[in-house]
Amino acid sequence: MGSSSQGHVTLHIGPEGGTLSIANDIVKLQIPPDALSEQRLIKLSIVSPETDHPPLDNKFIIAPVVRLEPDGLMFSKPVTLTAKHAAVDLNITNLEVWTKSTG
Repeated sequence: MGSSSQGHVTLHIGPEGGTLSIANDIVKLQIPPDALSEQRLIKLSIVSPETDHPPLDNKFIIAPVVRLEPDGLMFSKPVTLTAKHAAVDLNITNLEVWTKSTG
């Protein structure tokens, strides 16, 4: 497991799977066994919501904006990305997740 109290963590993960965690699990990426066919250097970062966010159009950011590298990385099994959020109203009827490829 790779963890960091900073805003990013980098770890070599291979076919055995692994977990990357930032700042006491504020953001955590869990990669199951056999999701990768070979060893890869993976970086998970919390980025600035002022510069790296979707068009808001009267919406609010309630969780950290994160970047996963390398760009274009494909997994052969589903991975789990969790992020602590600041939503007070747990009766949310419309939640959007925004993704962006930079490569």
